[in-house]
Amino acid sequence: MYRKFNFDIEIFYLNFKLDGILIRKLKFERILLVCREEFISNLYYKTISKLKMYIKKKNLFEALISNYLLLNTINYTDYEMRNFILEDIKSIENKLSRFKTKNELNSKLTSIIIEIRSGVGGIESNLFVDLLYKMYQKYALKLEFKIKVLDLIPGEVNGLKHIYLSVTGYDTYIKFKHESGVHRIQRVPSTESNGRIHTSTATVAVLPEAKEVDLSIEERDLKITVCRASGPGGQGVNTTDSAVQIIHKPTNIIVTCANQRTQQKNKSIALDILKAKLFYLKKNEIADKYSCNRRTQISNAQRSSRIRTYNFLQNRVTDHRINFSSKAITDILNGNLDIITSNF
Repeated sequence: MYRKFNFDIEIFYLNFKLDGILIRKLKFERILLVCREEFISNLYYKTISKLKMYIKKKNLFEALISNYLLLNTINYTDYEMRNFILEDIKSIENKLSRFKTKNELNSKLTSIIIEIRSGVGGIESNLFVDLLYKMYQKYALKLEFKIKVLDLIPGEVNGLKHIYLSVTGYDTYIKFKHESGVHRIQRVPSTESNGRIHTSTATVAVLPEAKEVDLSIEERDLKITVCRASGPGGQGVNTTDSAVQIIHKPTNIIVTCANQRTQQKNKSIALDILKAKLFYLKKNEIADKYSCNRRTQISNAQRSSRIRTYNFLQNRVTDHRINFSSKAITDILNGNLDIITSNF
């Protein structure tokens, strides 16, 4: 054997526990056989489709492993044949690396936290944060995801300075992961009397929620302070020390939550957000094992650093990572994000 792959095949097989999957697949196939089509809901069809996709992925993995092991046992003396086989081995290794990374990072993640922050542009940037929030809200509803606001800071005039969202559903991280980064908007504000185009930015981070992940935080690593809250939440929110700020000392990550009426609720949400951020850091460490080209989700919110531009004058949305443009800016802002994300 000339090469050894960098992870234990038997351990990875544990990710494909098919007993329960096969039983569910057979159950749904029997329903399709004995029931008339008009009596079967769309949910049954979606479920059987997901089960078949899972089994297909497992079969693909087994085929890759089989070919990999076979190629590594061939004794070759011919120089050209040797190079040919080594190229095949390297190709399979690359596929298996992507297979493993994708499975390890995205499996069992049913909830995400989306963080949207204003960047360059003042009031226009605050309005842009609100626009992105509404776009993601509509997209989540189209996908039948559950979406709720965890915390927000309103803008001084209009819009939002900062908002945290929780999104729950099937493959939420896969659907939203391409939204991470700096978004840019170009338009003429309603307050602009000279018709000048303004450019503003907002930053988005998509964080897998860490509730189902074994991620413990030591109490001694946290600095928790409470203060008088201001903003939405009713009169009571402004008369009690309900706002909570948590600083994670080892990483210096700061999370503040003030949107809920009680200190306990704000603390709980702040801890969930902190865990998501720490899990994101841990996730990047895992990705580093299999890729030397890791990209951070958010860079500083400068105009020149962007992943996507929304140009209202040209009715165009451009994703700069894949060099893709669409004239359907209205449809995209109404929640049809698949127009862009399907091209990744």
